[in-house]
Amino acid sequence: MKRIGGGLLMVLCVSQLHIEPAHAQGFVSPQIGVVFGGDTETEALALGGALGVVGGFAGIEVDGHYASDVLDGGDADIVADSSVTTLTVNLLIGPRLGGGGGGVMPYVAGGVGLLRTRVESVGGFFDDVTANDLAVDVGGGVMVFVNDRIGLRGDLRYYRSLTTDDDEVLGVDLADLDFWRTMFGVVFRF
Repeated sequence: MKRIGGGLLMVLCVSQLHIEPAHAQGFVSPQIGVVFGGDTETEALALGGALGVVGGFAGIEVDGHYASDVLDGGDADIVADSSVTTLTVNLLIGPRLGGGGGGVMPYVAGGVGLLRTRVESVGGFFDDVTANDLAVDVGGGVMVFVNDRIGLRGDLRYYRSLTTDDDEVLGVDLADLDFWRTMFGVVFRF
């Protein structure tokens, strides 16, 4: 009888627990920002976005951005055009704070992907260079949601290429290129 009573008591206690299932939500985030520092010679406008999924404490995203005129600053008279394009897969780790329709998600991020650099010269001063390199990025940010579907996002990341090619333009080793990127955007959850 004691066993049956103890078993019933355990079943009653467990049935009163409310464990919320993990609930992942997809998101898309168009963004605008600035590439600066590191090997860049000027601050450059960056456009792009991210597509991903976040759950209770972690998420994953595919993040892509394009910035032009990143290496034009000091040598504008011989560099006709330059650009940096990034496409990375990132892990986002951070708690969701708050509930209901809104909430805040501060996060740290890190990932790996492609860093494509293109530099064109004025009048053939040097051979035009295009480099496709493996790269890493690390950083963090915050998503602040005003309701169930819409929020704002701010993000700061450091990028570094990891390839050992000998692509060098005007003293900048494109295989060892590094820079910072800050982005702001809207987040749409679905």
